[in-house]
Amino acid sequence: MLGIQDYSLCAGFPDAPGHLYLVHDGVRYHIPTGEMYTTAFGGRAIRTPAGKELLAVDGPPLRSARDALSLIHLQGEGVEIGALHFPAMLSQRASVRYVDYVTREYSLSIYNDITSAVEVDILDDGEILDSLPDNSLDFVVANHFLEHSKDPIGTIKVHLRKLRPGGALFYALPDRQHSFDHKRPNTPFDHLIIDHEFGTAEGDRAHYAEFSRLVDGIESDVEVAAKVEHFIKTDNRIHFHAWDGRATRRLFQRMREYMKNSFDIAESLQNGAETITILKKAA
Repeated sequence: MLGIQDYSLCAGFPDAPGHLYLVHDGVRYHIPTGEMYTTAFGGRAIRTPAGKELLAVDGPPLRSARDALSLIHLQGEGVEIGALHFPAMLSQRASVRYVDYVTREYSLSIYNDITSAVEVDILDDGEILDSLPDNSLDFVVANHFLEHSKDPIGTIKVHLRKLRPGGALFYALPDRQHSFDHKRPNTPFDHLIIDHEFGTAEGDRAHYAEFSRLVDGIESDVEVAAKVEHFIKTDNRIHFHAWDGRATRRLFQRMREYMKNSFDIAESLQNGAETITILKKAA
């Protein structure tokens, strides 16, 4: 994995004094200072305004802090699940195959708000990844994915199993306070344990009902019951789970304890309306 020798921070370049730069693979990325996002690269802090496009000096623009972390932590051979129109930015150190359970053409036909998407290299369920051998990948990227998983613990176990020792899992989860889930409570970790150890059927019904009431705004018990049955029949992949930023950070801490320290938490930070977490598989 990338170490401090592979990137650096520089301040006060002659062409833009007072600004910070991420220098990676010989490319300078201009990072305007701000207050909404903070992380540490090599022990020094970068602050960037969330949601603002970061200006590139020599390379493509960093769309958010997510891109900076992708450049630093992702290398080798990996996959990205459900990338659609917003794939991770990768350096020359990384090669990726895109995984989805439907084709690019199908995604474009059902999502009216996107006009382009990556070509799908592997048709597979991102929660199972049966088509990929164990211990075969250096990274797995699954942004805005775990909240759609019926069994997040099982999903992370699968992703870890596909990694080589030291490999990276890159997750961005939406902060429910900044999404349509804002009325929903944080999903308790004990609930995830029940889903994982005893099956998700009962929990799925509860999530569908909660989503119907608190997101769709349905009040009638009869209409909620009908909506739940429709969700089940169509296997609708709603946000089964919801967390705010603080709860997301606690989620991965509890996950690490539950999985007996099978991974380390390399990064955990708020990036505007999402929380980015990077896990490294134990050697």
